[in-house]
Amino acid sequence: MERATVEGSPLNLKKAELHAHLNGSIPPSLVASFLPPNQRVTSTTILAPVSSMQEYFRPWTVFRELSKSQDDTERVIQVAADFLAADNVVYAELRTRYGI
Repeated sequence: MERATVEGSPLNLKKAELHAHLNGSIPPSLVASFLPPNQRVTSTTILAPVSSMQEYFRPWTVFRELSKSQDDTERVIQVAADFLAADNVVYAELRTRYGI
């Protein structure tokens, strides 16, 4: 069975993202630009079982260091919007928790 395509590829379809986490849309290079030089960006990918929710969320605490100003917040949102637009997302609901 042949797949229906738009403009030659299903990747060209316009998309809506109804549950995107702003923190998960930020590339590591941008995260690093907000942190002090001696602080390293650790992976937020959990590859092994954890014993508690606290342990699971520990890598994500780095996002508390982001967005110290309105300009920083706007920069983070713009990068996330650009990332989504590159994936042909035309509508997104961005969610966050850590001060952004």
